[in-house]
Amino acid sequence: MAAFKDNVATALAYKPLQYLLVIFGLGLAVYLLGSAAGKRSATGKQAKYPPGESVPTSWVQYEAPGIIKSLGTYLLGISVRTAYKAAALKPLLTLSDSQLVYIYNAYNTLNHPGSPDQTLYRDIQDDYFGSDFFEEGQIRTKTLERMLGLNLT
Repeated sequence: MAAFKDNVATALAYKPLQYLLVIFGLGLAVYLLGSAAGKRSATGKQAKYPPGESVPTSWVQYEAPGIIKSLGTYLLGISVRTAYKAAALKPLLTLSDSQLVYIYNAYNTLNHPGSPDQTLYRDIQDDYFGSDFFEEGQIRTKTLERMLGLNLT
């Protein structure tokens, strides 16, 4: 063990290695800071909230993240089970208009930052849910109609 410590101490005393480690550390710091700044500034397509409605803070903290995560999992992942996709959409039918706008904005920011063409509406529209003869297709159609009524396209 002592030989290992001596070898490490000798290697770290070597000036070119010190310069290389400093340059690597600075590059890593610039990359991490730039990445964090880019994530903070990039947002997806955003919609305006309906006038006179507000989104409850407790709902934003406790319920909204689960809905957004579920939507991302089943709409962006590879899932052939239309029942799971429909289950992820069902909560959208019971939300208030302002809550639906919040979900739309948060989903777009999280999953499609900087892309005005990709939205929650497009993800639902482009995914396969089966025909409207089945419940899954009906849930998809109702969700898209509701979002279209709020101009969340």
